[in-house]
Amino acid sequence: MNAQELFLLRYRNSHPGMSRALLADLTEEQMRTPPCPGVNTLTWLVWHMARVEDIGLNRFVSDGEQVFDGGGWGTRFGVTRRDFGTGMTPDEVLDLSARIDVEALHAYWDAVEERTISVVQDLHPEDLGTILDATHVHRVFAHDEVVTPDALWVRDYMEGETRGFFLIHLGLTHIFVHRGEALAIRGLLGHPGR
Repeated sequence: MNAQELFLLRYRNSHPGMSRALLADLTEEQMRTPPCPGVNTLTWLVWHMARVEDIGLNRFVSDGEQVFDGGGWGTRFGVTRRDFGTGMTPDEVLDLSARIDVEALHAYWDAVEERTISVVQDLHPEDLGTILDATHVHRVFAHDEVVTPDALWVRDYMEGETRGFFLIHLGLTHIFVHRGEALAIRGLLGHPGR
């Protein structure tokens, strides 16, 4: 089994249907309101996970076009911001959570998943060890407006990393962290794990 096969085995086992499972059986208010101050909303978490994966896999692993840009997703969501949310204020999180179209969010999740599988299938093992040039990372952050100006530390964190890092971290481990966060929020709302 090579690295791509291992990634896809884990990805296909955990990713499909996750957005729907995390928002299932909840009222609009439960999806869109934090259970307590300083905690993210469930709609924001699903949006954030999908945006990170879209940017990470399509701009850093393959250097292609984001799913977001090719499908008019900002208009479909009702939320046109291009970043993935790191650095957003609590008021911005609430605004996005209140306005985002949940069915469009699920469709975006599915489209990102489909593209991720395609990107990974097209990789060559030697690609994973390639260190991304810092100018490329800076250019993507500037052009794609990846984070708010207050969160440029994320760009510095990503400098000097390999395509394999972006694949594993932004395609798997980042999602698992936020899935755990979402499951904890569901529990606080009286709807434990899925």
